[in-house]
Amino acid sequence: MREVALLVLFPVEAWLLAWAARKVGSTRGRLRYGLLASMLIKGVALFVWILAPVAKPASFGVMLAVALLVVALELSLAFMILRRFFGLGFFHALVPMGTFVALVIPQAILALAVIMPMICETFVVPALGMSPR
Repeated sequence: MREVALLVLFPVEAWLLAWAARKVGSTRGRLRYGLLASMLIKGVALFVWILAPVAKPASFGVMLAVALLVVALELSLAFMILRRFFGLGFFHALVPMGTFVALVIPQAILALAVIMPMICETFVVPALGMSPR
């Protein structure tokens, strides 16, 4: 199911990014640029989230600060990628960036609502007698 969702959402995301760039006047607002930008954003996000655990936060506050810093870094890198790939100015690049954020929010909600309970429920011990000793 997840693989099918990724295969469907990825080209739709690329097309919408290209469409948004074309609407603000980009001459590179084509699907191929949208696909390349989308792939690069996913690759950068993967790289950033692989490097994030290197920080080894000691407390919850530090962990929250590191997570917010990682999200800010990822969004700023995505903005720079969209700006360069579509050849847009700062304010015009905000339109594809807003489209990107509008597409990421439902994906995150889907992940939290559907995928996360499936991962967490395997670690729940329903009764004390069933716990491993």
